[in-house]
Amino acid sequence: MTLAILMPLRSADDLQPETERALRLHTPEHRLFQVVGLPVDQARNVLTEQVLALPNPPDVVLWIDSDAFWGAGAIEALLSTMERHPNYAMMCGAFSMRSPNFPLVAYLDAEGTNSLRPVPIGQRGGNCFLGDVVQIAVAGFHFAAVRTAALRSLGPEPFNVHGATEDFSFCRQVHEAGLEIACATGIVVGHLDADTGLCFAPGQPPYIVQNGVARSIEERDVAGLRARGVKVTQTRQGLLTEYRSPNRSRGYGTAVERFYGRSDCSPQERFKISA
Repeated sequence: MTLAILMPLRSADDLQPETERALRLHTPEHRLFQVVGLPVDQARNVLTEQVLALPNPPDVVLWIDSDAFWGAGAIEALLSTMERHPNYAMMCGAFSMRSPNFPLVAYLDAEGTNSLRPVPIGQRGGNCFLGDVVQIAVAGFHFAAVRTAALRSLGPEPFNVHGATEDFSFCRQVHEAGLEIACATGIVVGHLDADTGLCFAPGQPPYIVQNGVARSIEERDVAGLRARGVKVTQTRQGLLTEYRSPNRSRGYGTAVERFYGRSDCSPQERFKISA
């Protein structure tokens, strides 16, 4: 399967250094398209138009956010999973908001109603284990692949905002077209937080990314984390970090409510996690 990577950027300095490094290390054979300075919905529509206008468009487009972190083989694993599951028009990796209390930005609409259920990792009973491919209702575009044929079938400007964020609006159009979305939970993608210097991922404690390598929080990191407003305490289980996150993530819960009329999964403002 051929692939193009699409990345909207709010500004020229919006790209996180470790995301830029991951692009250089893990995507040299794929075409990269970026649009800088437009509102995100407009940027996604422009990128869509550019790719569909290519003489030989790729089989799949992969949307990657400017603060994503992924390791070697993640893109290839996502493409391979899509090849094994041709019934899905769109497939995302597992990722979190910048808080472990909101572990996976993907939702299962199990009853076929407008009732959202989050898909936490590590539990059964309507949820999933790490590694499962799970059909979902909506997904953020942090690390999301869409088949080009499906993208073309949605018509011009598929990222128009209709009472929700642009990614939720896109997912709604996917469903209205009779297409399906899945999350490949075994492909875990980090979410870099410039405010704290931490990276968050589902089912994992916060970690540090340096020079393209992920590692656990260590004693040498404590002073820097505290300077960024992170409370760090030594416990028997290791270093405990506590951080009162900005309310930026609450807007996501609001978007869920606008999209489906209710929200059962608003992110919590405060969290504690062992590192």
